[in-house]
Amino acid sequence: MTRVLKAKIAVNKIDKNKIVPRTFKDKQGNDVTIQEYAFDVVIHDEPQHIKDISETKKMVKSGFISESITKEELDGGKKGTILGDAIEFQEKEEPTKSALADETEKFPSEDLNFADIPF
Repeated sequence: MTRVLKAKIAVNKIDKNKIVPRTFKDKQGNDVTIQEYAFDVVIHDEPQHIKDISETKKMVKSGFISESITKEELDGGKKGTILGDAIEFQEKEEPTKSALADETEKFPSEDLNFADIPF
């Protein structure tokens, strides 16, 4: 299944010193130089519910975007600056049979006296 994560970053949080040039050859053999900024997209095991969009859709925070850090920076205790969130729109789940069974267990049938029901 294909999933699309919507992401926005706060560009004012980007460390401009981490924008680095990279040169490569294109398909025609020409040298091309671009400016790159490395970042990480961290996906949570369990998305955080943000809000319901409709009867069938919901918005969840699936993760976040942070600046990439080197192993040396990580070993030195630095954490990457969080630049933004990864948002996803998902279908709302139908209640599972076990969830419905849990609900019906709240109303035990042995406590009902069907003789008292007037119809």
